[in-house]
Order: sequence, then structure tokens, then C-alpha cells
Amino acid sequence: MSTKKDLIERTIQVVMSMATPDLAPKNRDEIALQAGLPGSTAWRILKSLEKQGWAVHNPTEHTWFLGKPLIQLAHAHRQYALSQLDSIKEDYQSVSGEALSHV
Repeated sequence: MSTKKDLIERTIQVVMSMATPDLAPKNRDEIALQAGLPGSTAWRILKSLEKQGWAVHNPTEHTWFLGKPLIQLAHAHRQYALSQLDSIKEDYQSVSGEALSHV
């Protein structure tokens, strides 16, 4: 019997299998293989993610891709990380008197 922790871990595996740098749509079998899950398990998780808008199904192509809420979350994280980087660069310059380059 699966526990809630197992379900969360499996869901994260499915999301991570779709979260490749190119964000290319993948079919269920590709997602299942990359997530290390049976196809039926991946399908159930994908359908659940779809209900929340976290995954989008293209029935014509039989593919799945990340939904808008996850893309927005990734963008927000990127913005936060960049703001932290700017802060670090400013702190470095104020202490060392030198600007960081190539960062």
C-alpha cells in the first residue's frame, strides 16, 4: 500500500521528468520511464496534475508538458535567485572595492 509520502515522491518524479531544460512535451511512456514508474501510475499522477493545471495534455500528440502554475513558480524562483545574486555582487563590491564580472 502506498503512503502519502510515496505519492508525493512519485508526483515529484513525474514533474521532474517533464522539467527538462527544453520543456519539450513528452508522452506518458517517456515520463514513466524517466520517473521510474509504471505507465499506469504515471498516468494517474498526470491526470491529477492536469486537474490542478500543473500538467497539460495534448491529446492529438499524446504528449504532456508542464502547466502554467509550475512555469510561474519556476519564473518566480529565477527572479528571486537573480535578486540574491545582485545582492551578493553589491556586497562583494562594497567590501572589496572590485566589481564581480561574468556572473
